[in-house]
Amino acid sequence: MTVSLHRIRTYEDLDGAQGREVYFRPHRYRVGDLAPLKAVASVRAASGDVLCQVLDVSQNGVAMEWPVEVPVSVGDRIPSVSVKFDEYEAYAGEARISSVREAGSALIVGLQFEGPLVSMDDVLELRTIKAFAEETAQAAAWHAPGLDRFKVLVSELRLYLEDWKVMLDALEGRLPWHVLHGDTESPARAALVVQLRSGFVAEVVKRSEEIDAALRSAPPSHQQAMKHFSHRQVHEFMMQSPCLHRMLHKPFGYPGDYERCSARRSTSPSSLPRRRKRSSAARTSSGAGSRR
Repeated sequence: MTVSLHRIRTYEDLDGAQGREVYFRPHRYRVGDLAPLKAVASVRAASGDVLCQVLDVSQNGVAMEWPVEVPVSVGDRIPSVSVKFDEYEAYAGEARISSVREAGSALIVGLQFEGPLVSMDDVLELRTIKAFAEETAQAAAWHAPGLDRFKVLVSELRLYLEDWKVMLDALEGRLPWHVLHGDTESPARAALVVQLRSGFVAEVVKRSEEIDAALRSAPPSHQQAMKHFSHRQVHEFMMQSPCLHRMLHKPFGYPGDYERCSARRSTSPSSLPRRRKRSSAARTSSGAGSRR
């Protein structure tokens, strides 16, 4: 006798519960999962409306911290329950007590909604919008009224660094490796170092000192905004310097001042890798420049 390994049955032949007999338990969301929305439940008891702290919520029910002075038992019907997320009322209607348990000194009660299912999609979308609103409120952390000179100087420094990056990138394609990155001295390498120190480095140091003076004259309440402003403008260029990169990230765990002092003792940028030498030379040639 051969038994068929694959019994094909139509949908009508399937056995199982039907209608409300089908057990369905939707996903529960804790209040922390729905932040920054604030959930609150209002329950109408014999003594009046009672506000309860929501612990979790789903499409067909809610768990809350019940006031211990209000009697409650499994199976009780609550004539009016309201669940709100900020100003949005997700549910308003009847509910039935489905569970009661103690958690320390608190009484945790589970309510099953007798009305329509709660649209959790609406709640999740509201959560996304409110989170976005809070993000946009922090997006302009760089803004501070006034400070025109500081903003102009920092913006001009960014443009200056952008121009020099293009020119130095082009120069790298026209000079051999040993002139740009070699450890041995040559007439071409010496001329390149002199030209960079007298041109690019000197100008960056001058602009850095002007920015430092404008920064010191600003009120303390604007310091954080000025930091964000300068970070947005020139941080990517400054981090091309291995010296400043290590001072910021400290890959070996030692203080950044050690790396800065070591770099400032160097008389030539020859020990620094690749084209980042130019940025390191500029930042280590001035006390005011390296302070900020």
